[in-house]
Amino acid sequence: MRQRTCRRFAKVIEAMIRHGASRARMGTMKHIFEKPVALTAVPDYEAFVPKERQMWLLKIKARVQRCYYGSKDDFLADCQLLVEAARAYNTPGRGGRLATPGLIDAAQGLYTEGLRVLAEQVDLAYWEKRVEIERIRQQP
Repeated sequence: MRQRTCRRFAKVIEAMIRHGASRARMGTMKHIFEKPVALTAVPDYEAFVPKERQMWLLKIKARVQRCYYGSKDDFLADCQLLVEAARAYNTPGRGGRLATPGLIDAAQGLYTEGLRVLAEQVDLAYWEKRVEIERIRQQP
């Protein structure tokens, strides 16, 4: 059961990585959420996003590969940290010195894509189970 859950989460995180790369276009923003924020480039980041609240896609992916997440809620909580961090640092007038407000929408887009793919996975699993139950019912 846990391995199947890990495979589902793996599909979700891969979709989120693809979505982020395709939406960010080219240049320095292409892999913006994949790795930790470089504190040399954004020195005031930890003033807005404490170290224990920082999250990035490749960290989530590594956790998925280790089957770290015991539930969908645990997985989604880490995904939500991406959005919260983007909002904390990039909110105009309240965020960091190098705030880029468009990153809030970009992070939310990643999260929404993750939810969409996860819903597809759950829906597929539901229908596979229904087919299996019908097959068992039809056996003599």
